Formats: sequence, structure tokens, C-alpha cells
Amino acid sequence: MLMALFTLSTTVSVLFMFSKTPLMMALLIVSQTLTVAVSLYVFLLSSWLSFILFMILVSAMMVIFVYVSSLASNDFLTLPYSLFVSILYFAPTLVLGAYLTLAYSKNLTKTQSTMSDTDLGPTIAYKLYAPYISSFTLFLITYLLVTLVIVAKITLSSKGALRALKP
Repeated sequence: MLMALFTLSTTVSVLFMFSKTPLMMALLIVSQTLTVAVSLYVFLLSSWLSFILFMILVSAMMVIFVYVSSLASNDFLTLPYSLFVSILYFAPTLVLGAYLTLAYSKNLTKTQSTMSDTDLGPTIAYKLYAPYISSFTLFLITYLLVTLVIVAKITLSSKGALRALKP
């Protein structure tokens, strides 16, 4: 599963280098964020952090997309020929990697089922509010609060980013 997520993330990164329109870039960034959120869920065994990360980035992407699409011209979504060729070369590698990962995981579960029931140790789950990282968490909360106040003071309702109001 992790190998499939890694190859999907790599594919999205390669496609992002070839994209030229804001719509395609926004779609690729959202799909990359979704891939990272799923990876976080797999690693941390907790869904709330990945969900919050995904929701924050998607809401920020919506604001940025509205701003960029109002400034950009209406370009059609055209993909270059080199992108199709690279996808044709990369797709079999992706399928082969997913197949080998699936075959390895089936072999691994077969091996684990034949093992005796030994204690493999506790599963380590890192928590955001653990005592050993509480100072970092407090710093992060303070930084975000100060950033929010500064941004709110800098922006005025009469001088917005998209269009200024007529006097």
C-alpha cells in the first residue's frame, strides 16, 4: 500500500511539472494532498490529523484558485505530446510496482500466519499532545495565532486582493 501511495505521489509530481493551466495545477495539488493525507493515516493510525490537513489545504486551494482564475486568461486544457509518451512509459512501471507490492504483502501475511504467537511489542503511536512535544505544540499554536492577527490587521476590507472598491 505504501509503495502504491509513493508511486501515485511521484506520478502526480511529474504531472505537475508538465501542467500549465491553473485548473490542472489545482487538481494535481489536491490529489497530492489527498495522497499525503492517506499516507499520514496509514503511518499514524489516526484519522483526525490527516483529515484536518486535507480540509485546511483544500480550503486554501479554493481561495487561491478563485484568485488565480480571475486573473488568468481562459486557456484550454491542452496536454503536450511528451506527457502522453511519458505516461505510456510510466504506466506499466506503476502497474508492475502495484502488482509486486500486492504479491509481497500476500507472501508476508502467509509467513506471519505460520509464525507462533509471540509478542511483537506495543505499537508505537505518536500523539500530538504528548508531554515530550508539548513545547513544540504550544509554539505552533502561538505562531498560528500571531500569524492570524497579523494577516487580519494587514488586510483591509476596502483594499482586497481581488478588486478594490470604487470610491
